[in-house]
Formats: sequence, structure tokens, C-alpha cells
Amino acid sequence: MDEIKKVIDEIIEDIKKRRGEIKEIPKVPERCESCYDGEFLYKNLPFVCEFYGDMNCLIFRELIKEEIGKIFLNVSIDKVEDKAKLILSNYLSNIKNMLRDGKGLNIIGDIGTGKTSIIVLIIQKLFKEKLSFKYYYIKSFIDTQYENINFNSFDFLFIDDIGVESLSEKDSLYLNYVIDLRYRFKRPVVITSNLSENELRDKYPRVFDRLLSKNVKIVLEGSSRRKAYGKFF
Repeated sequence: MDEIKKVIDEIIEDIKKRRGEIKEIPKVPERCESCYDGEFLYKNLPFVCEFYGDMNCLIFRELIKEEIGKIFLNVSIDKVEDKAKLILSNYLSNIKNMLRDGKGLNIIGDIGTGKTSIIVLIIQKLFKEKLSFKYYYIKSFIDTQYENINFNSFDFLFIDDIGVESLSEKDSLYLNYVIDLRYRFKRPVVITSNLSENELRDKYPRVFDRLLSKNVKIVLEGSSRRKAYGKFF
């Protein structure tokens, strides 16, 4: 064991020495070409990228473009309503505890108030922390019932815009099944909806009972930012 430790220590010291000899490392996007989970190689040496998961991180930007849309590439927590920002900041700073306890988020507000933008900010935190997730718009989520997906195989599930859809009895049973499954195994679910809590309770009594008992709530009270600014924050 002592010999193995000695070899490991020598390798680490060699890496530190060679790193110290490098005067300048590449900037984004060159470092992205060899990036894996926030580490990139330069001259066969591993470096941690300080931009990983930031909005100028090309890998993160590509993820958002593909999964949610280009319009959400410039979101910022600074533009979240003050009351919601406080709740969101606390949630993000305790994200691993939220995962451990199975606590998701119910994000409720009128059209254009920034619900999906908040999802992007949560995904950004998960990306940086290397936590797994799946994002679905409600209509694409309903389509997953025809796929063989293990809904307990990832850390966070996002279902965006619950309430805009018209569900058949089969669809409702499927939504109930997935939410109940995640609830029983303490796996966080984050939802957004234009409906009020009472409307959600009336439309999805079993689903919302599970989400209400476990999740943190954010209610966005402002008017549509799409109308005010012509874009999402």
C-alpha cells in the first residue's frame, strides 16, 4: 500500500509541476472540444473549467437550445421577482438536501411571468453539480407513456406547463402514476402551471395532493414579461 501511495503522490506532483509550467490555457470555446463534466485536457493535462454551466458555457448552451429553446439562453436570477428570487435562491443553495428529501417545486403564475426561465436556472445548478434530470413540456411528457422510461433513474423531473393540455382518462392515469412513483421513492418533481392552486387541485386532485405535500411553492405575481420586454428574462 505504501508503494502504491508513493507512486500516486509522484504522479500528482508531476502533474502540479507541469501545470505550473503552462503560462496560458485556452479560453472558451477551444477548451470545450475536450470537456467532460467540466474538466478539459490541455497538453494532456486535466484542468477544471471555471465557466462550466455558466451561460457562456457552450455545452450548457447547446443543452438549453436542444431541450428548451434558444429564447432561454440569457436568463438571469437577477430578473426574478424579489419574493420568488428569495425562495429560488434558498432552493438552489440547498439543492442536494432537496434531492435527498425529494422536494421539488410548484412554480405557478400567469402566461409570460418567467416560469420556464426559473426551470432553466434550476437546470443550470443541476448541470454544475452534475445531477441528472429530464425536462418535458407537458404534451411531450404525455407521449412518454409509449416509451420504456425508468422514471426513477434520474434525480430531477421537470414537467412544464401542466394545465394547458386536455387529458384523456388514460393520460390522467399515466400522469398520476409517474408523480406517485416519484413521490414514493422521494425523487423531486418540478412543475410549472398557469393554473391557480385551486384549479390544479380540481383538475388533478391526486397529483396535486402529492406535489402540495412535498414541494416548495413559488407564485409569480407579476404581469407578462413577454408583453413588457418582448423577451424572456
